[in-house]
Amino acid sequence: MIIRNEEQEKPICLCNKKGLILLLVIILLIVFSSVIIKGNELRAKNLEWKWLIEPNFYKDIDYEGEGIFKAYRTDRNIDIIDSNNNKVYKYPLFDDICLDRKNIFIAIQNNKYFYVNIAGEKILDDVFDGLFKQCEDISAVCKGNLWGFIDKDFNKIIDYQFNKVHSFSGSYAAVMNKELKWGFIDKSGKLIIDFQYDEVKDFKNDLVAVRTGNKWSFIDKNGNIISKSYYDELGEFHEGFAKVKSQGKWGYIDTQGKEIINCIYDEAKDFSEGLAAIKVNNYFGDDNEAWAYIDTHGKEIIPFHQYSTIGGTSLVIGDFHDDKAFVTNDLISIIDKKGKYILLGGNTNFFISQPVYYKDYSAIIGYIYTDSSMKIKKYGLLNLNGKELLTPTFDYIREIKEKYMIVENLIEGDFRCGVVRLKK
Repeated sequence: MIIRNEEQEKPICLCNKKGLILLLVIILLIVFSSVIIKGNELRAKNLEWKWLIEPNFYKDIDYEGEGIFKAYRTDRNIDIIDSNNNKVYKYPLFDDICLDRKNIFIAIQNNKYFYVNIAGEKILDDVFDGLFKQCEDISAVCKGNLWGFIDKDFNKIIDYQFNKVHSFSGSYAAVMNKELKWGFIDKSGKLIIDFQYDEVKDFKNDLVAVRTGNKWSFIDKNGNIISKSYYDELGEFHEGFAKVKSQGKWGYIDTQGKEIINCIYDEAKDFSEGLAAIKVNNYFGDDNEAWAYIDTHGKEIIPFHQYSTIGGTSLVIGDFHDDKAFVTNDLISIIDKKGKYILLGGNTNFFISQPVYYKDYSAIIGYIYTDSSMKIKKYGLLNLNGKELLTPTFDYIREIKEKYMIVENLIEGDFRCGVVRLKK
């Protein structure tokens, strides 16, 4: 509490030119003090929001894109909500419905799949036993337990002949024959890589992981093996490097298949912004695991550290995005590329809820406790300085998608989903 002695306060005379200038400066300081910008970082001003879908009727809501929301009612029926025209579309006869692409939806009824418009009206007479969302202007469709492909205008371009398929990725699709072996076709249906693999992933940057027996390798679009060794496990390529596992230890290979970092780590994560997190068990000789961040040459950039958790917090060792990574130091915190804490959990009124930084809003989802027993949480948004961006108002915040935030409030003992529209 600040107690002022009125006798000690002297009035400021603003009746002259200097006084008017001083008044103008004070007004400008008041106006601009609510927002402090450093780079792309919003420090003080709260975000504005308003309800798009109030949390009354829906137990779950998914954002489908294009301003379309899929909402699950408490009576198990599904609504589609179009925020572009603020209309709600109901489908009491459908078991499920989802957005495939603009103005085209996939509906399911009695285990049959078909295309409809947003009003639920069929736009194609064909009915399928299985149907994937369109990828690269082509959709995988199933009839009579065999899979084929149709184009964006619903014309069949590859006949029903495969036991299983993947969607097209990098102009190739993985397909399985009757002998349960995988190969790859192009968009004309031509078999480019013969049926020979027991498991495959999808092409990315002209390379794909394939398994023969219990060993994995990478091949190119001609079916040539690029990895010099076969591995027990492997990940996808990120920034030109993929993590690989051999004899229980992890390392990294480049796109030429060369093992540029030996398999010596107990766990490894993907490269992001030139750094990757790696784990070594018993590094300090105390039977505990320790993590460090290395560069693409295997050089230790952020030293080994025993990241810890308390209070049921899950261990987080995050990838770098915009020079920031989430880690746990008892609580979820944020470090820079030198390992210095940008935001240390516990040094703010908020507890970070999710290890996700929403760059468009310079925001992180967090919560505060509103009772002394620390049982009642209210969720809001904070920035990288731990300052409040959105007042803790909701009983839960799930995620931010584009300009929308999916939230939950407790209504008569049950959580109900809603959506708010954010405004900077």
